Amino acid sequence: MVEAESINTILHDPHWFPVRYDEKRDQFRLRRTLRQDHRDAVFLSEEYLGPAGEWRVLARKAVTRDAIGAPPYFIFHSGFCCSTLIARAFDLPGTAMGIKEPQMLQDVTGYRIRGASETQVDAAMTAALGLLARPLEPGEGVIVKPSCIVNSEAERIMRLRPDAHALYLHAPLHVFLGSIARKGITGRLWARELFAGLQHSGLANLGYTAEELFGQTDLQIAGLAWLAQHIHFTRLADQLGPERLRMLDSETLLAQPRYAIAALGSFFGLNLNPTQIEAILNGPAFTSHSKFGTEFDASLRESDRAAENLYADEIGKVAIWLEHVADGLGANLGQRHALLG
Repeated sequence: MVEAESINTILHDPHWFPVRYDEKRDQFRLRRTLRQDHRDAVFLSEEYLGPAGEWRVLARKAVTRDAIGAPPYFIFHSGFCCSTLIARAFDLPGTAMGIKEPQMLQDVTGYRIRGASETQVDAAMTAALGLLARPLEPGEGVIVKPSCIVNSEAERIMRLRPDAHALYLHAPLHVFLGSIARKGITGRLWARELFAGLQHSGLANLGYTAEELFGQTDLQIAGLAWLAQHIHFTRLADQLGPERLRMLDSETLLAQPRYAIAALGSFFGLNLNPTQIEAILNGPAFTSHSKFGTEFDASLRESDRAAENLYADEIGKVAIWLEHVADGLGANLGQRHALLG
């Protein structure tokens, strides 16, 4: 445990980044993490940050109100929709920093799944969000991109931080299914794990029995996961209103990047100037692969899409089936409160 005299220093130093939440000990594990570490890590987890470096342990109860940062902004997402690109785009020293899939939020989500009470989860999430909201530099906006696993906690997060704004970024259905198919068994397993997580959170009650779900293909399950998330965020958007939650699809982002970044900057209260927007569009977020760091542009993305043609028949059939499922549920597949009207 951190010595009492050093707690205040750690709480007010955002370079002590909370990587894990230990529910049994009700404490956070923090790692010394500089801006370059944020840039280099694909996601902010032990896997990508590595075991090296300085670590500290901090009791959850030590996270006092005065240590909780300014209103954070959130990028919730469907998966495979350029969300990491957006988080990387807002690496603007002195203006903003994008936090990519902090593992700690998955820990708190798991705490709830494993049976913690609402009061316990609220307390852990409040402290976690407070630690995340500390800007690396004074006055910077903090933009948090949680993992899809955390989507079930979006309503809680927005309730606990009534000053926060959020974007729901999603891939259109055909694009999402294509990404799953192109990634082979890895993508198909990921989709099943996502659906299982949504089931545990009560967000995937779409009218199918366990036996019926067992008989569905990987892409059908992927489509149901996409639909469950879409229904969830559509309802949340209606509940919170456009002042707090907007929706954007990946294809609109890529087709109109300048307008999307400008609109998102405004929505997040950053008021980016034209020079900053151009720097983002010409910077690594839009010119290198978000996961691998290799050169990447629109032509390479189209090449990836061409590989999906092998699965075009399966994707098309699942998409038509899912539209019928959505109709039966009375779900609107459009997006409410779009970022770009």
